Amino acid sequence: MLFRRKAYQTLMAWKSQSNGKRAMLIEGARRVGKSTLAQEFAQHEYEGHLVIDSEHRHGYSATISQLRPRTSWPG
Repeated sequence: MLFRRKAYQTLMAWKSQSNGKRAMLIEGARRVGKSTLAQEFAQHEYEGHLVIDSEHRHGYSATISQLRPRTSWPG
């Protein structure tokens, strides 16, 4: 549980620093709890969330790798 707590604290720091204006990409080895961690974090910290799992949908990885960060947002 120490790893999970440390990972959750890292996500909390990211949330504070990003101020809700950046997406989070979690990468790592298979079957170590990335999706579970993301779901738990989103459920506890946000009213709504979107999870894109590229494991089961071919093509997402290629699309995501071509995205570039936006420096300005509409509105």
